[in-house]
Amino acid sequence: MDTDHRTDKVWVLGIQRKLYQWSKANPDDQWRDMWGWLTDLRVLRHAWQRVASNKGGRTAGVDGMTVGRIRNRSEHRFLVDLQADLRSGAYRPSPARRKLIPKAGKPGQFRPLAIPTIRDRVVQGAAKILLEPIFEAQFWHVSYTKPHKA
Repeated sequence: MDTDHRTDKVWVLGIQRKLYQWSKANPDDQWRDMWGWLTDLRVLRHAWQRVASNKGGRTAGVDGMTVGRIRNRSEHRFLVDLQADLRSGAYRPSPARRKLIPKAGKPGQFRPLAIPTIRDRVVQGAAKILLEPIFEAQFWHVSYTKPHKA
């Protein structure tokens, strides 16, 4: 793990902690800084690290890009361009690539799988990073129950 990634992770965890605390204390508040945080390069880099470390990063979306191809070109350029597109309003999600995969235990039956582009996965990951602590604060402590042992 490189120093930049650790620094980003610490910063993101701090933002998540603040979002959780603010959401807990003010459940009806609006989140005016959300766009600034979503388009912050540290959040995008953290989301990229999550996408890049997932084995699904080897699977391309409709644009044919994989994590490996982006790394070969330049991760930094990819993220800076994504940030610029988000901030300018030029970003548009791509259609998901559709693939039929076999249903487990049901020979001859398939289910559709939607595969977003790496770019869209990074944006979705950035949104998740910021929205998760807000919603977590609203869950009741009994929302999470341990599975019942038989």
